[in-house]
Amino acid sequence: MKDRKEATVVSPIREAQAKMTRDRIVEAAFQAFSVKGYQATSATEIASAAGASRATFYLHFATKAEIIVDVIDRNQPELFQRYTLFARESCGTQEDICMWLMGIIGRWKDEGLHYQAMEQAVATEPKVAQRWIDSITEAAALFTRELSPASNAQHFKDNHLAILALMIQFERVMFFAVVGQLLDVETFCRVLAAQWWAVLTRIRG
Repeated sequence: MKDRKEATVVSPIREAQAKMTRDRIVEAAFQAFSVKGYQATSATEIASAAGASRATFYLHFATKAEIIVDVIDRNQPELFQRYTLFARESCGTQEDICMWLMGIIGRWKDEGLHYQAMEQAVATEPKVAQRWIDSITEAAALFTRELSPASNAQHFKDNHLAILALMIQFERVMFFAVVGQLLDVETFCRVLAAQWWAVLTRIRG
């Protein structure tokens, strides 16, 4: 009985320690990616930067691609909430849409390190690319249901694909704006806002 009680007490501590180690590896990975790029960074280098052994790295992640998938999964609730609130509160006018798009790009500029590594991983890791498209497809579905909850199956499918295409297009603009800093953000967001407004107006009937 005593051993069982001790195990119950120790288990949450071990879980917390495991989470701290996992978080440390993730943060070290993105720091390493920023120096050498995603492809050129090895698991050994990530483990070393995190102050851990290779064995510890592989205890938490089978591959470095799983680090990116982990971050996508962590960010997913925020992504869903962001698009849900956008549908409910921030797309009443074309100007609202433009301001929302610019705000999202501004947020990602603050997270440029993570965004650049994720883009590199999406381009080279099928597992990461699939997880990314699954996540944004689900976000598009949530957004579409908020806009048109009573639509039939065919209308939902058509509307969902239209929203998904807009989201993917916006992701490309974010890439060139955040990673390459090659675009005039406001100009492109105004063009995108006009396209979003046309689609949303059609969906809302």
